[in-house]
Amino acid sequence: MRRHRGGTARRGVPAVLFLHGSAGSWKGYFHGQVALARRRRFAVAQPSFGFGQWSRPEGLAAIERARAWLVAQPWVDPARVYLVCLANGGRGVTRTLMAGPARYRAVVFVSAVIEPRVIDRAPLDPSWRGVPMLVLHGADDDRIPVDYLDEGVAALRDQGVAVTEERFPREDHYLIFTARDRVLDAIDRWLARAGGA
Repeated sequence: MRRHRGGTARRGVPAVLFLHGSAGSWKGYFHGQVALARRRRFAVAQPSFGFGQWSRPEGLAAIERARAWLVAQPWVDPARVYLVCLANGGRGVTRTLMAGPARYRAVVFVSAVIEPRVIDRAPLDPSWRGVPMLVLHGADDDRIPVDYLDEGVAALRDQGVAVTEERFPREDHYLIFTARDRVLDAIDRWLARAGGA
């Protein structure tokens, strides 16, 4: 256990739980998370969930198992776990938001599906209103068009969530590869400012 400025005790390092998109848990995704983790001294967990159909009933259970494993590690601070998703991983995050109280320090959506119809079904637990969320998206994404993204962001804001957006001009759905350093820089800057890492 160590102390940080302000005198309150902290245990371990922050951790990122990364939900992959369609087609599975590629090593390229993990390398991107590791690059961010090295910058900020994070632990990283990237659970695999088949083809990335996080909206299936077992998806929430898989996410919770991964989170429980992370916070059980003695080197991880359970109060500083960040949920990051790519593409179809957003379906898992959307359902996590609706499942109950917040268990994450912040949430990052990268080229992600944010499902307004799921979010609009019921009120979010009030604890999510204090969780900052970052949305990074390619302006030329033709897999998840920006008008659909706008609906998802509006649904989150309607629920009282603080959402920060950054659009990447001339980038498509694969900006995590084509603009990896800029994406990591954006997450890094945002976490330093709003994520409390």
